[in-house]
Amino acid sequence: MQLLSGGDFLAVFGRRHTVHCFAPGRVNLIGDHTDYNGGRVFPCAIDLGIECMAAPRGDGQFSFFSVNFPRSGVAVRSADGAARTGDWSDYPMAVILTYSRFGYAPRSGADFLFRGNLPDGAGLSSSAALEVLTGKGLCELWNLPVTPQQNSVFGQFAENRFIGVNCGVMDQFASAMGRQGHAILLDTHTLDLTYAPINRGRASVVIVNTGVKHSLASSAYNQRRRECEAALAALCERRKIPSLCSLDSDEF
Repeated sequence: MQLLSGGDFLAVFGRRHTVHCFAPGRVNLIGDHTDYNGGRVFPCAIDLGIECMAAPRGDGQFSFFSVNFPRSGVAVRSADGAARTGDWSDYPMAVILTYSRFGYAPRSGADFLFRGNLPDGAGLSSSAALEVLTGKGLCELWNLPVTPQQNSVFGQFAENRFIGVNCGVMDQFASAMGRQGHAILLDTHTLDLTYAPINRGRASVVIVNTGVKHSLASSAYNQRRRECEAALAALCERRKIPSLCSLDSDEF
């Protein structure tokens, strides 16, 4: 399902796009809160997500427009500026700053147009999809040698360091590495993965939107992570372990 047309980009930016990308949202079948504790998770990408069109600029500025938030207008940001302004454009800008930090500085700037069909605040990882999507756009605009796995880690770094949510890597990884008809068994300690086919003839994944808004940034998510880190520190007084999930039940 295509969400954007070339006319959409032309109407906003007055020129043609050169890149067209998509990143899906995700659901997690099992393994909540284990991804930042070095454990295994079992997410799958879904057919809803976010699309973007982009074209390079020559002035070093980055401009963002979302069809989903038209009243916000075009946000113009500089790669030399601070990451956070409090609106949705913090997320793509955080990814750009992350890419620059790791030696992939897109110096010429770019225009980005976004549109998604993920329900806002439904817990389907719209922020991770936006981060992965921005990374895809940067890679295609400048042919950057960044793998999908690296892109997912950069998206997590952007959310941890610049957005202020200490999430694990599961959401970004599921968006970047999702495969149709499969879930992903991911070891978040090693980033090793196995694709597990979902038999559509016998099972379906049904997503129900309750209408209750979900936001990691405003939830107790960071508090939960601090509690897990405190538990790990207490356990390490008896035995040095790299993560909570490296401790089996007998050792515990």
